[in-house]
Amino acid sequence: AGMGGMAGYPSIAGCRTFAHCTTSCPNTSVSAVAISPSGQLVASAGDDGRVKIWSFDGRTLTATGTVLTGFAGYGVAFSPDGTRMVYTSSTTLRTYTVAGWVAGTTLLNDGSSNDFVSAAFTPNGQRIVSADAIGSAGGDVFAHEVGGSALPALTKHVARQPASLAVSKVAASDGSVGVVVGTYNATVAVLTLGASGFTDPTVLSPSAGSAAVYAVRFSGDGSLVAMGDDNGIVRFWAFPLASTTPPPVGNDLTFAGGDIVNDIAFSPNGMYVAVGGGFAVKQLSIYNLATRAEVDRTTPAGGDINSLVFSPSGAAIIAGLDAGGYVIVCN
Repeated sequence: AGMGGMAGYPSIAGCRTFAHCTTSCPNTSVSAVAISPSGQLVASAGDDGRVKIWSFDGRTLTATGTVLTGFAGYGVAFSPDGTRMVYTSSTTLRTYTVAGWVAGTTLLNDGSSNDFVSAAFTPNGQRIVSADAIGSAGGDVFAHEVGGSALPALTKHVARQPASLAVSKVAASDGSVGVVVGTYNATVAVLTLGASGFTDPTVLSPSAGSAAVYAVRFSGDGSLVAMGDDNGIVRFWAFPLASTTPPPVGNDLTFAGGDIVNDIAFSPNGMYVAVGGGFAVKQLSIYNLATRAEVDRTTPAGGDINSLVFSPSGAAIIAGLDAGGYVIVCN
């Protein structure tokens, strides 16, 4: 795996490129990528409206021949047991059973014409959490029951327009789950989803100014929330929040000299965090979470990093680029 692999994180010096599109698509952005819990399936979702399903052997992506349609937004996710998948499709969420790729219930918002931004499963796989963007009026966070109604079971309004969403992979002892929503208006709304509803959001700010928050993530153990904005700042908070005005934990990261943060991923071993993005600098960096020191970086050919994920083993990073319709695998 090279020096990076020996150090406990994947080497990113020689990432390999795979084409999301069947034919050349120079203007296609791969907006979201997801990997199944087994690490054997990868979904790449592009603004060409397609979700392409790949098999993955730990190093190489191989097209399975399954291509789903209607994608729009920034969200695609596998359920924790790997049996289901959901992705955003404008004003709806499309769901599938992975075995045979059988379409399930198309999930709706509250009847508005607002587009979904992203979606994710709760740790027990029984709910799908999503957020839509209204505009100056903010947006709504929804919880749908898997196998239930097309309409959301629970809804909570957030005051500013959602741009990103993350759901903790770990539930609390009472079954509640952390939810975080980044906005286009320089804030992050942190909520908890319980059996009967969402708590009111606690609003945090990753950095000064009016920087949109395009990246939010929980660490694998659910104890940290990371938030990255288009000022290039990545900031961390302990979760659950200790108060309505909690201080950040540790030093901030300044990505690529202040370039836009498009996505964040924690390594499965909890030791590292990968940050991808671009504008002035098309960069993928890996940081030591304890020291906040940058330990590796690469500048992939083909565009900014739009989306990224670690493989479940931590031996690879898979990322979608914003040009050319490309997916890269680094390990």
